[in-house]
Amino acid sequence: MSKYSGCVLDVARQRGGATPSIVTLDDLSRYKNDGAMTDVSWVQLPSGLWVMSFDGTDCRVVCPNTITIGTSDFTIEVWARCTQLPTVAVSNQGLITADGVGAGLTVFYYVESNNRFRVHMNGTGRSGTLTAALDLNAWVLYTTTFDRSGNATLYKSATLYDTIDISAEVAVSLTAPTPTLGDVGWAVGVGEFFGDMALARIYKYLLTPAQIRARYSATRRLFGV
Repeated sequence: MSKYSGCVLDVARQRGGATPSIVTLDDLSRYKNDGAMTDVSWVQLPSGLWVMSFDGTDCRVVCPNTITIGTSDFTIEVWARCTQLPTVAVSNQGLITADGVGAGLTVFYYVESNNRFRVHMNGTGRSGTLTAALDLNAWVLYTTTFDRSGNATLYKSATLYDTIDISAEVAVSLTAPTPTLGDVGWAVGVGEFFGDMALARIYKYLLTPAQIRARYSATRRLFGV
């Protein structure tokens, strides 16, 4: 069970032991949104942590759409290491996609061909984009907080990088988002991620800057950072 209250998705945090399943990604939150894995492999770091490895072709993890966020504030965080930039022809690689149904809210974590990490938020109120320089072949903790009455804020390894006004999205629901890890969630073969990923979490509340720093400090040594 996840040790974090209010966590609606908590995946890929096994340390030590045998190689994890290549069929099902266990969700440790109380919602048990276990993901269906397609061609994802596991790599064990020197710390003993198992991380998901994506080859940029047809790898993905699709979690059930039972996550309920609605119009609550929320936070998305993930440790990721991009090992190859996308081509110009397919300019975006998806790390995490939370695609709301109908006219709901959609959130994308992207890697772009111009050596940039991007968080794109698209709803009925407005679209917004947060960006940070990409550190190729380096482990980075990406954390984004979504305050419906104020701002969306992107942190890169606990350092604030960008913020935008999202107050227009206060009433736009993130309903049944079907989180997808490893691609943009549109179609197999389009926008798949090149690299490794671990400790992906979605919280149904805002992490404070102090909590973000604490989580970074508590986990960075697992990634040799």
